[in-house]
Parts: sequence; structure tokens; C-alpha cells
Amino acid sequence: TIEPTATPVEVRFGSPQRQNRWSVLFRGILIIPQIVVLFFVSIAAFVVAVIGWFGALFTGRLPGFAIEFLTGYLRWTSRVNGYAHFLTGRYPPFSLEPSEEYPIDVVVQGGRLNRWAVLFRIILAIPANIVATVVSLGLGIFSIILWFTALFTGKLPPSFFEATAAAARYRVRYTCYFLMLTSVYPG
Repeated sequence: TIEPTATPVEVRFGSPQRQNRWSVLFRGILIIPQIVVLFFVSIAAFVVAVIGWFGALFTGRLPGFAIEFLTGYLRWTSRVNGYAHFLTGRYPPFSLEPSEEYPIDVVVQGGRLNRWAVLFRIILAIPANIVATVVSLGLGIFSIILWFTALFTGKLPPSFFEATAAAARYRVRYTCYFLMLTSVYPG
């Protein structure tokens, strides 16, 4: 049988919705418990990624448990980042699992990986990492404008929402490539 090749990563953000201005005002404080828990989950994700790297190097595929855990980790991280950057007003669940009720989701389907690309993944990811870092820094600066806009209007204008979603989407796609969840280089 022919094994499927890796597919692009799908990142969904829903659409701009009204947000509670009080939660916008205190968003930086409300997000702290999520960041603390995600710090410990990221340590586990690092360990799983290292184990997965060896698995992918020898088998040409990321092991199933690694795909499931790392996808859940990226889903959770995307939800927290989306909440922090006002893409949604709904507090993110403390969960790696998909939720049809929550507007932010990450969908990854693992597939075959080139073993040479796995071996040199860190080097191959450097250009995308530079772009992802610049995009993240820009989003960090832009988030001040996002905060004031969400605070005073109660929601993000569609253009702000789309720009923020595009930046977050690129970061997730880069991370999926780096973690070997896909062989599709982020464009």
C-alpha cells in the first residue's frame, strides 16, 4: 500500500465576535493560569518531540502518540494565543482535545517524512524560524493596538482579525514543520 504524505496544517480561528470589555481589560491577568500550565505541558512536548525525532529518523514517520500529543499541545497553545490576542473572547479550555464549541482549532494529519529532512530539520527550519520570529515580534507590538481596539469597540475589525489570524497561523505552521507533524514547509 502507498502511505500518505504529510498534508498542510489547518488552523481555524472562526470569525470576529463581540467580547466582554471587562475580560479584555484584564486579559493579561486572566491568561496567567493557562501560561503556567502550558509551561509544564511544553516541557512534556519537548520530551515527546525528541522521542518522536528518533522515531521519525528510523521509521520515516512520527509515532502516533507523538502526533496526537504534539497536535493537542499546539491546539492548546493556539487557543491561549488566540485568546491573548483577542481572536476570541471565550476562555480556552485546559485541554489537548479538540472541541467543536471552541472557535480555535488545529488539525494535523501525519504522514511520511523524508529521513534526511528529519535529520537536518533544525537547519532546514532556520529561514522559517526567522520569519516566524519577526512575525511574532510584530504581533507582540501590534497587540497593544489590538488591546485598545478590543477594549473600546468590544471587538476587532475584520482587517485586524485577519492580520492577527494570519500571523498566528504562520507561527503554528512553522511549529508543526519544526516538530515534524508535517513535511510541508510553511509558506
